[in-house]
Amino acid sequence: QLPPAGAFWSLTMYDGKTQLLVANPLERYVLNSPMLDSFQLGQDGSLTLYVQKDSPGPDLESNWLPAPDGPFYCILRIYMPQAAALEGTWQPPPMRAAATSGQLPETVATADAEYGLDGVVKNGTVRTRVGELTFEHGYPSRESVEKLYDAMDFQRATQAYIWALPIVSMAEWQAVQEDQFGAKDREIVVYKTTEEKLGILTANATTPYVIAFNDLGRSGPLVIDVPAGPTGGLVDDFWQRPVVDLGLAGPDKGKGGRYLILGPGQEKPEGIAVDYVYESGTMNILYGIRILKPDPEESRRLLQSFRAYPASSPGERQKYAHVKGEWFQYQPRGLKYWERLHAIYEREPVAERDRFMLASLRFLGIEKGKPFNPDTRQKELLEEAVLVGEAM
Repeated sequence: QLPPAGAFWSLTMYDGKTQLLVANPLERYVLNSPMLDSFQLGQDGSLTLYVQKDSPGPDLESNWLPAPDGPFYCILRIYMPQAAALEGTWQPPPMRAAATSGQLPETVATADAEYGLDGVVKNGTVRTRVGELTFEHGYPSRESVEKLYDAMDFQRATQAYIWALPIVSMAEWQAVQEDQFGAKDREIVVYKTTEEKLGILTANATTPYVIAFNDLGRSGPLVIDVPAGPTGGLVDDFWQRPVVDLGLAGPDKGKGGRYLILGPGQEKPEGIAVDYVYESGTMNILYGIRILKPDPEESRRLLQSFRAYPASSPGERQKYAHVKGEWFQYQPRGLKYWERLHAIYEREPVAERDRFMLASLRFLGIEKGKPFNPDTRQKELLEEAVLVGEAM
């Protein structure tokens, strides 16, 4: 059954690596209902659309949407959807691999498969979710072993992608402030206009955001002076876990206070007078406030009174930087995702909870204390894992 559209429906395909339309000799970038008269139908009146690199043949080329030789994804759009689509009584047709169309992704033995009494495949081929596996004398063949290694590493990479999203996103924002805005450790960036905040996923349009990053491994314990007044702020570690709230939501309750932030394993310096002491779970932190007073003079006072400095350098002058150009706070895509993960973990201690995941990353070329130089096979797995991990 065709998509129940009051206006029309369309199927568009995008390159999985670039997320762009795919150039092709037919200059065809969509299959849609206005093209119905040109489509070839099956004997039962059914319509099959082919999204693949190679032509399905001259007779079926009208039904073909040329795809890249690699990952891609499709979006089916229904314009003015009818009730069947909105209520779920109509379901989108499934996409199936051309070579296995109509088959369920289950383990199926071929006719030549030979099983032992213990149920182990002794010889022959079985079809599985990771493709066909051939066994010889109870063991996977050399080609199957390589396929299994690829499957294991791909699974490691997709799970690592999901696991690392919080810290990679924070590290990317920190890198944007440093490299694009010129804001080094403790240098404040004030996001005032709607345009300046477009890179922040959940920012509101009216409140100024006062944001800075700091690496406690470089600075040592950090002192943050929060002024008295209507502010709402926070200190987050790089796993996006709260270290402490500041201002009205924090322990100072809007009365202001001096906070000391320690990195993992750091101790409070002797002779320093502070109101509150908190330890971060990571060396790198984000801290900042939102100014909740619309009065320009009060807003200026709060901004100028909010400062941070290493406990060892109480006289350090507060510096500022400004938003420059288009920017985004979220994670990069492609191989840059893994480059960012490797770079931030070079600057972070390994938490006990993360040891298992980091051990699995060694198979993908990411190991603390060693350069990240993935080979061609690893690059292909890692780039595809970003696509699949984000989809998951």
